[in-house]
Amino acid sequence: MGQVTAAVDFGTSHTVAVVSGPGLPARLVTVDGQPWFPSAVFWTGRGDAVVGSDALRLARTEPARLEPRPKSRAAEPEVLLGDAVVPTTVLVRAVLARVVAEASRTAGSPVQHLVLTHPANWGSTRIGALLAAAQGLAPRLSTVSEPVAAAAWFAGQHEFPVGASLGVLDFGGGTCDAAVIRREPAGFTVAGCAGLPDLGGDDLDQRIVDWIRADEPVLADLLDDQQRLRPEQMAALLRFREDVRTAKEVLSRHPQAEIALPEGLPDRLLTRAEFERLVGAHLSRAVELLTGVVTGCGLAPGDLLAVHLVGGSSQVPLLGSLLTRATGTHVRLDDTPQSVVALGGHAVTLAGHDGQATTPTAPPTEPVGTGHPVTPATPAGDPPARRWQWAAVAVLTVVALTLVTALSLGGNRTVAGEAQAAAGTTERLTLPPPAEGEPIAVAGRSTQRLPVAAQGQTVTYDDGVSAMTWRLDAFVDSAEQSEELARAGVRTDDAHRLVLVRITVGAKTEEASPSEVEAETYVVDDRGLMIGAAENFRMPGCPERDGSKKLKPGEERQVCLAFRVARTTPITEVALATVSTRRPESSTPERLASGARVQVSGQRVDGAPQPVPGGALPLGVPHTFRSGDAPTSTADVAVVDLVRNPSAYFDSEPIGLPGSRGVLVRLAVRAPEDAESLPPLLVSLHDDRGTAIDEAASAIVTGQDCSPEHEIAGRSGVQQVCHLFAVPTGTPVRDVEISRYGTDETVWRLS
Repeated sequence: MGQVTAAVDFGTSHTVAVVSGPGLPARLVTVDGQPWFPSAVFWTGRGDAVVGSDALRLARTEPARLEPRPKSRAAEPEVLLGDAVVPTTVLVRAVLARVVAEASRTAGSPVQHLVLTHPANWGSTRIGALLAAAQGLAPRLSTVSEPVAAAAWFAGQHEFPVGASLGVLDFGGGTCDAAVIRREPAGFTVAGCAGLPDLGGDDLDQRIVDWIRADEPVLADLLDDQQRLRPEQMAALLRFREDVRTAKEVLSRHPQAEIALPEGLPDRLLTRAEFERLVGAHLSRAVELLTGVVTGCGLAPGDLLAVHLVGGSSQVPLLGSLLTRATGTHVRLDDTPQSVVALGGHAVTLAGHDGQATTPTAPPTEPVGTGHPVTPATPAGDPPARRWQWAAVAVLTVVALTLVTALSLGGNRTVAGEAQAAAGTTERLTLPPPAEGEPIAVAGRSTQRLPVAAQGQTVTYDDGVSAMTWRLDAFVDSAEQSEELARAGVRTDDAHRLVLVRITVGAKTEEASPSEVEAETYVVDDRGLMIGAAENFRMPGCPERDGSKKLKPGEERQVCLAFRVARTTPITEVALATVSTRRPESSTPERLASGARVQVSGQRVDGAPQPVPGGALPLGVPHTFRSGDAPTSTADVAVVDLVRNPSAYFDSEPIGLPGSRGVLVRLAVRAPEDAESLPPLLVSLHDDRGTAIDEAASAIVTGQDCSPEHEIAGRSGVQQVCHLFAVPTGTPVRDVEISRYGTDETVWRLS
């Protein structure tokens, strides 16, 4: 081998690299003196990126400028850091550039072949973003999926015969992924894979933090009010979290560990037995994830050759014990499981140079349980003929997916786009170019100021009118519950699921209506999107909502709420909040902290983007909305564009919800001159998974010729209507849907 080759495992929480070259056997690359370094990126006020341990240190004084997990944002175009909107590829490139520079320094020569690992369930969008971030760092780029890399390393250490299947459980700092890898004569096949984006070593750390804070009110105050902490207090809090992580690692080798607390509080002793009681449920979820993938492949757990544990958090002894009991097979754990994927990615690349099959494979798109061959490495620079072949495959796949999506649509969405295309219609409504201003963005996370409560805990809530009580009794996110809610009349389709929330609402000292509390109860996804309840319904065992009946002082009433969320959207919290995606403008500290949030665990979904519904209209193509048969209430409406820097449309800040940015949707509306009114229209923006983002209420557009809808009737020509949305920072948006309040739903794609 005459070139310098580096394999990089760009992890959610940490990054590891292996390099080799002429006269240099494969070795781990050290960054800041460590063989694995934090993937964190700190964006300075000068517009520079600082990565690794230095990023974490700088964040002690300016935490809003830190992105601790750039990999988890790979599908998002940009991230808000402090007052800067930074392209995600810039953050990823900063990490990769640092490790490639260290690899070149270790080898004494520039890296010529850079191999990047990625999760097996990543599709072309995220793999493409990863490769785009790495462009120019080495003359040749390749990719290999993480479980294949782990299997390759396992095959170099243990017997792995052709036809055998290996379970791989990658329990890292931020995520947990499981896969079944089958050894074939030509290489390895991913027989099935799945992941938990809401489970990782950080979640185990949080269980320790929650356990300590329950007995330490001073610590609880620090954790709940981080926005107001002095720099030295923030630094002490970050050191405390580092001590928690270290204690978790120590407990993998010793029966007990001490944790230093901030603010002069006495140290806390944590035993392994206590730790296992705290995290047992989380570890059981990881075991269930793997066994679910195994059974989805048509195998029994005992059919596995072994289970290979990967990732730093896999060193918790209880995890190995639970896996042994669940599978009845060997569980293998390397001395340094953090480095297995990087070592395996490097080994499988060299195996490709040694003459094993190197035919490129398309990114995985199959559901769990279907296999696709995976080669030792997928070169980014293939011969022209081979690139053409895979381009053709990609085009055919997109066409097939589009047709399948169009055929499987539920509900009554229009297919006007297809009808217009068939008829040759090309009319488009246009508007003057948008006014470009500055971004409207608020740092943080939507629910960060809300007090943390437990399920079953009653909290007092004051909405400014009356004092009430609120309690989360149950959160049910299952396929069976979704089907039951659909049978009860809650609208859904194949791209969404329904979630049930049971709450108890009470009046404190005076009569109060529960309807306001019901309207301010949300489920919150992993990116901070607050999702409001769907329509009312009747179902056995669920009292129907009735806002007309007031509660007397001391009276309580149980309420059932249904929430419509995208099929791949993970739900992490149930929140009671005055300030929300729907009402983001009232952002005083008191209102931001009014309510509560309860952490919940919903269905295990991967958070992957979903395609735009079939039949979606291009921007500018109009659809005619009518109110029944009334000719005097009709309008042609088209979504024209999105304004991502909309400050020029407002005299004051219209959004105060933490962790959100303002996005303005511009509509072109044309009504007949004799129109007496417009049809009542509901406008919603969808994220890349298909979950609806509600319009920001009370956001008054004050300029740029935006007309209120109620003033358009009777005007001639095309009028401009503007709608503002508070979108979670970094969340991609996919399409805009306009409906006549539940009917005639029409979608415009944004790309």
